[in-house]
Amino acid sequence: MKQQLEKTTEEEQQPLVMQDFETVTYGIIEETYALQRNARTSYGIAAYADSAQQGTATIVASVHDITSDKERLQELISICNHLQLSPIHLSDVIEDFIGI
Repeated sequence: MKQQLEKTTEEEQQPLVMQDFETVTYGIIEETYALQRNARTSYGIAAYADSAQQGTATIVASVHDITSDKERLQELISICNHLQLSPIHLSDVIEDFIGI
């Protein structure tokens, strides 16, 4: 009995890996940045993963303050969702998007 309890404890402490998720869906993040009297709105991307085991959504990756062009970023998000982009490639896609 003690060995079984220890095994459960070890499993709970292991980090989640992408195989634990059924699907990843990308969505837009809208944020307002203010400095003194000046404010600007910027958009980013969040990757939400649906857990195969728990039936919940978890943010597994996010990139903030990418662009002020919401429509253009929404097009990129649609492509990421259509191609079922893995979150491990998100930073590369963002770099290509902003032209780094």
